[in-house]
Amino acid sequence: MNITKHKYAFASLAALVMPVIGVAAWVPTADSTTSAPKFTDGNFVISWNTSNKQLKYVSHDASVSTVCDMSTLSEDVDAVAGYSHPTQVASKGFQSKNGITRVILPEACYGINEQSFSSMADLESVVISSQTRIGGKQAFSSNKKLSTITPHGVAETNGVVFLPETVTSIPLNCFQAPKSTALKHVIALGATDFGGDACFQDCYGLETVTVQDIKHLYTFAFQNCSALTNVVALSRDNPFSGIVSIGGEQAFRSCSSWTQPFDFSAATFTSLATQMFYGAKKVPEFRLPATLTSFNKQALRCDDYALSVPRRIWFYGPPPSYMYWASNDPDYLWYMPTSKPRQTVFVPEQYAVAWTNALSNHGTWTAITDSDRARADYPTKLEDVKVKVAGSKFDLVPAKVKESDVLGLSTEGSKDSPCYIVQWREAVLGMSILLR
Repeated sequence: MNITKHKYAFASLAALVMPVIGVAAWVPTADSTTSAPKFTDGNFVISWNTSNKQLKYVSHDASVSTVCDMSTLSEDVDAVAGYSHPTQVASKGFQSKNGITRVILPEACYGINEQSFSSMADLESVVISSQTRIGGKQAFSSNKKLSTITPHGVAETNGVVFLPETVTSIPLNCFQAPKSTALKHVIALGATDFGGDACFQDCYGLETVTVQDIKHLYTFAFQNCSALTNVVALSRDNPFSGIVSIGGEQAFRSCSSWTQPFDFSAATFTSLATQMFYGAKKVPEFRLPATLTSFNKQALRCDDYALSVPRRIWFYGPPPSYMYWASNDPDYLWYMPTSKPRQTVFVPEQYAVAWTNALSNHGTWTAITDSDRARADYPTKLEDVKVKVAGSKFDLVPAKVKESDVLGLSTEGSKDSPCYIVQWREAVLGMSILLR
């Protein structure tokens, strides 16, 4: 595993076992029984169910301490005759408990469940077991101050959530936190089912995500993560090449800081969901897999006034069998309300006719002569000159080439919103281009 590919993954190498200094022992309270354990460190009081061994918060005095340090709890409980230590945090175990800035779980307490740590107004950091499993939705949701989660034995880094390899999926709404800017980086080296619905939705400060591999993405996974700039998959040079499904919609909607290409050319998913990349205004390129069969409403929408860069969109197969298309609906396919096209869409040359037929109201191909093709400098590389076909100059075409490189051109759409289909020689790009 090449940890050095990501600067924050160094933490997995640290493995520094921190000495426990000055931690108060946990002892039974006066009303504790072996059937209903209740222990205290002198301030915090916790209890657990002996049948499922799921602990929950009972009380504390924030004027005494805001740190719930349970690092010695398992050993302290096991040292008292008749008791056995908890192994999980109960659903809603700490939910909405304010006045707690830090929670340190025992290493032997490995289970985190639904809403275990949700809606804690003051929570900033959590130390978890190195064998943690997250088994329920909204485990850490709605915590605007939460910045750091670290397994036992790993050095903490402020702003980094480090999930051990035992966390193989990120559940529904796991870290969703409206307008949170505290959480900056996520390392989830075991997660392949990545993005249980809205798992990082509205984490405004999230910048990078590091995983081993990504197999599945889900609805709203990174919606409104406006600072997100990078996803790193340590097992692949291209983090998106192993994706087999993208469920739901709006997974990367409003990721307005993302400036890298999205390369799905080697992926095998079949559907590009509704508003999948809506508002990702700085993405220069999308490469979509040959397996694509469904291209949904506003999948690549970005209002023209907000589009920051000219965009290139590559399809590697025939037209999807389902494309959201309505001739009078501005939301069809890729939305670009403008008379100044800024998106260039590439399709394989062998599917040029199929793509032409898939779009309504297409015109007639204009052929390039054999004498053009016979020129010594033909084909040539792309150059910054205007296309001239059938005696007309198209000054607004974003990808400008020599006339001799153009095999044909067709127009469709309305006068106010033109769409151009330009076919290239195979030796130039091996692709055809739709200009929109």
